Parts: sequence; C-alpha cells; structure tokens
Amino acid sequence: MERDQLHSDLRRPSRAVRLHTFLLVWAVALAGCSSSGGSIAALGLSGRLEGLGKRIEQLYPGLRPGEGAALLMNSYALIIGLWQQADVPLSLRSVMHLPEMRIFKIDFERQLSAALLDLWDAAARRGA
Repeated sequence: MERDQLHSDLRRPSRAVRLHTFLLVWAVALAGCSSSGGSIAALGLSGRLEGLGKRIEQLYPGLRPGEGAALLMNSYALIIGLWQQADVPLSLRSVMHLPEMRIFKIDFERQLSAALLDLWDAAARRGA
C-alpha cells in the first residue's frame, strides 16, 4: 500500500518536485563533502542512507538487503548525470540554437522525472 502511494505521489507534480528537491539537496551535500574534503560520515549521511535504504527495502520486497541504498545512489547518479548534461558548457552555448544541437538540449525536470520514475518503477516490478 505504501509503495503504491509512493508511486502515486511521484506522479503528482508537487510530490515529484519534493522528491527531486530532496534528492538534489542530498546530491549537493555529497558533492560538497567530496569537493571540500569534508567527511560524509561526519554529516551522518552514510547512516541516513542505510536507514532510508532499509525502509525502501520494506516498501519494495523484491529488493535484497543493501539494494534500497543502491536505489538511492542510482537516483543520485541520475541527478548528477542529467544535471551535467543540462548545463551546457560556455564554449557550446553560442551554437545551441543550431538544429543539429537540438538533441543536446534537455528539459532537466522533465527528463529527471521520467528517468527516476523508470528507475523506481523497475524496482517496484522486481517485487511484483
């Protein structure tokens, strides 16, 4: 029931934006730790990730121990990858209007929503 509610919530724009915001804040926190030499353990992120992962494993019974945290890390990887793709380098911005560059223009929020839903739907199907 909770898993179905989670998927329903993800499909509602306001809830999806909240999840994306949470994951984005988490991604920024992780990036800040690594770039500043800070400790992820000092922030308690690894323990929180483990706890959230275990909760996700309860909601998605097809996941094995540890895969809930991996699902969160994969979500993080999607955010970072799409974020990098959406942030066009200065050297290319002057040519982004060309028709052949259209494929490189992405709508970050739309693509991220679709990619996260695909990832989490796949995790849900494992337990179905």
